[in-house]
Amino acid sequence: MDTKLITGIVGGLIVGALAGFYLSPGSSSQSASGMTSEMNNAGMMMQQGGSSMMQMGQMMMSAGQMMQQKGTQYEDSEMMQSGKELETSGNTMMQQGKELSDESGPLMQGMQMGQ
Repeated sequence: MDTKLITGIVGGLIVGALAGFYLSPGSSSQSASGMTSEMNNAGMMMQQGGSSMMQMGQMMMSAGQMMQQKGTQYEDSEMMQSGKELETSGNTMMQQGKELSDESGPLMQGMQMGQ
């Protein structure tokens, strides 16, 4: 029974040491490359999201301008006001999309430097 206990303890220590070696942050290149990959993916998602927001903002601005033209044509002040609001919202969305895309640039550059 003493041999089984000693074997169990030694086996547990070996398993614990191996697990600690492989799971400790910074000790293996897998954790660093995995983190770089995740950050790179996050930067790409931010950039794509920003681009989508800019496109949506542009579409909203165009729709707002069309509404204003139709409001002028039909002398509909509500349509003109809604068009102005839509154009303003589109402009805001474009600016936010640009900011998001701009923020992703340094993140992605930092990840490329870290590789």
